[in-house]
Amino acid sequence: MSFDFVHIPKTAGTYILKLFNKPWRGHVPANSDSDVIMTVIRHPVAFYTSLYHFFRDPSKNINNYAKHIAQKEDINTFIRTMIDGKCLKRYCRDHQLSVNVAYDQFHIDQENEYGLLMNYLMFFFNCTSVSDTFSFLDERVDVLLYENLEQELEDFIKKYHLSVNATVRGVFINRTSKSSRSVIDKEVVKLINDRERAVIGKYYSLFSAYKGLYRNSSCYIIGSGPSLLQFEAPVGNDSIYIAANYSGIVPSIRDRIDYAFIENARNRIDLVEQVSPTAHYFMYESYPDFPYSYDLWRHSDLSELGTDAYYHNFAGPSTTAFHCLFFALYCGFKTIYLVGCDCSSGNIYPAQYQTYSCGCLVVGWKYIKTIVEQDYPGTEIVSVNPVGLEGVFRDVFT
Repeated sequence: MSFDFVHIPKTAGTYILKLFNKPWRGHVPANSDSDVIMTVIRHPVAFYTSLYHFFRDPSKNINNYAKHIAQKEDINTFIRTMIDGKCLKRYCRDHQLSVNVAYDQFHIDQENEYGLLMNYLMFFFNCTSVSDTFSFLDERVDVLLYENLEQELEDFIKKYHLSVNATVRGVFINRTSKSSRSVIDKEVVKLINDRERAVIGKYYSLFSAYKGLYRNSSCYIIGSGPSLLQFEAPVGNDSIYIAANYSGIVPSIRDRIDYAFIENARNRIDLVEQVSPTAHYFMYESYPDFPYSYDLWRHSDLSELGTDAYYHNFAGPSTTAFHCLFFALYCGFKTIYLVGCDCSSGNIYPAQYQTYSCGCLVVGWKYIKTIVEQDYPGTEIVSVNPVGLEGVFRDVFT
């Protein structure tokens, strides 16, 4: 039985070659005549991060355009340049850099909206479109995910009864540097999500790009309770702001909102017109007239964030602020401030939206506290000027 491993850059290829005792033959297209074809896919955010740090490493004896860009530019500029074929072509022309690698030349020559990783897949599997690429992968290729590589390799070995190098079997180390991800701008994460949407949509969940993205940072979850009107965002603070529904319309923080989870947009057009133009939105239902970019989430996406620990085990009251909190935990924030997450009646919205009370939510927050203490022991939640939520988390009054 013939076995062909297609080595996409920065996907543990060196380890796999050693495991299967295969010689290094470079990054070359698949051999369609092989009985078995296998490749590894890595999440695009981790892929670009690894690519950047690889070319930043002074011990690598490489002299090419990618190393020049990584040495001269920060990670955000590097990703913006490498992800867009036309941008990369322009950069190389302006800096008199040559591109002599076939798969990168393929990326530069494509006049499409796809990123580096998607173009790599088309090149390595000899396809000219996304649909053809995925059809070929589905029919002929065993695609393994880097993030679960050790287990998926074991399944692959057993499936085809392959012989391996016993000295390296089971010693794969996932070298994704989560701590380095925090320096990637949210606009660049969005760019990766947009350009590599086909890859992410095929192999990953909606929120997978954000896993550990803000490790050791801080964020503010903005609810719509009346205490929000007392809050003044710290000047010069680089924390991330996550809004529940339309809480971000308050003028003092409107331009600080980075992300927002929104529901019922069709029925709240007057509030939609006031939301921040610079935030990225996660919405439950499609709304074609929504003026800014957004992603649609499904209940399975919320499960990826870890919400099952609450909704399945406790089945308590629900609020969009809980979605925001689990998103923050998934992102890896070390300190999470709750602002306007009041367990009381009233909110910042116009009179027609003052028809409900959030007093019942306190039992949900208390249960979430037990989840955080058990599963996220290094994370602290702080209530800022709490109303009805006093004593659940550490309280701060301003």
